Amino acid sequence: MPGPRISVTSTRAIVAAAERRGVEAAALLARHDVAPAVLEDPDARLEASTVHALWTDATAQCGEPSLPVYAALELPWGAYRVIDYLCGHASSLGEAVELLAQNFGLVNDVVRLVLDEADGGATMRLERGDGGQIPARYVDYALTACVHRMSNVIGADVHPTVSLRRAAPRALRAHTLAFGRDLRFDQAADKVHFDAALWATPSRAPDPGLRSVLRSHAQLLLAQIDTQPSLLQRLQQEVERGLPYGRTELSRIARRLETSPRTLQRRLAEEGLTWSRFIGPIRDDLAREYLRDRSLSIEEVACMVGYSDATSFNRAFVRKTGQTPGVWRSTH
Repeated sequence: MPGPRISVTSTRAIVAAAERRGVEAAALLARHDVAPAVLEDPDARLEASTVHALWTDATAQCGEPSLPVYAALELPWGAYRVIDYLCGHASSLGEAVELLAQNFGLVNDVVRLVLDEADGGATMRLERGDGGQIPARYVDYALTACVHRMSNVIGADVHPTVSLRRAAPRALRAHTLAFGRDLRFDQAADKVHFDAALWATPSRAPDPGLRSVLRSHAQLLLAQIDTQPSLLQRLQQEVERGLPYGRTELSRIARRLETSPRTLQRRLAEEGLTWSRFIGPIRDDLAREYLRDRSLSIEEVACMVGYSDATSFNRAFVRKTGQTPGVWRSTH
């Protein structure tokens, strides 16, 4: 199964924060096969495994354990585009948090913001939809970004009650800047509680008409993400296109996908695959699909799945199925 993906905005914030602290951004990105142009694409998404590795590296390189917190605090308003402006035109902080939770899929494929409303206030929990553990660095960044953006919505510092699963860091300065002093570590869940007064705080620039337009736009963007093929699906499509022409070299397909061979190899390795083990089943499935079409000759099928001649195709097919293509076709 393809891994979860995360909006490039958070990684752009991490890289920028690390660079301000003396880390060479180009070298950092190169070590993780992330092209600088990807960070400038507002619609790009990175595999969660790449994000985790890059953030860990950036944090170690700059010697600042709380880098994700600072990165979220330093990220300018508008960096999250439609989400920022949608929340900014809510009628209250509470409505802004609700809109943020409803549209968090624009930020992350798997992580969700879950709201539990009671007594006029609400608790916002950070959870993975698949039940997995969320890395502490991402929790720090995501909750800081959420709370800090609510400060922009109402035009004043927001200091809710914050509970984190992680242990307390040695230095609390960054977390105190982000959340205030009502902060608890070693808790059962990652959550933020807004009391009734804070939840009802009016926003500083509500615009119902614009909010409606932006909400519709956010829904369209979410629908596009749901239908967007994963990297492995796009990789399979490129292999299928290239087989009839013998164009299935890893380097060629990586260029077409605007990534690097090493990134593709790492993604395949996460699924327990090598390049040859990935291509093999695709070729075999296509061969059987084409053989069922009796309008195609054996020679044509051989060409369409990337063999130089029918003899080579026959030998490979017999080795894998125990039957010649002609015999297999007669029984299927």
